[in-house]
Amino acid sequence: MNIYEKSLDDLCSKLNITKSDKEYYKFEKLVTVVNQAYLKIAFKEFVTLPKN
Repeated sequence: MNIYEKSLDDLCSKLNITKSDKEYYKFEKLVTVVNQAYLKIAFKEFVTLPKN
């Protein structure tokens, strides 16, 4: 498993997204173009947002 696959797996598992969701493919492209350190920081901030 490379860094992109690991990042995608971590991101999708925390967001409860599977390959059957259309968002999965958006995130799959995202992890290949976004700096991995920035992605981790953004995700940490994302999970702290209040849920409606």
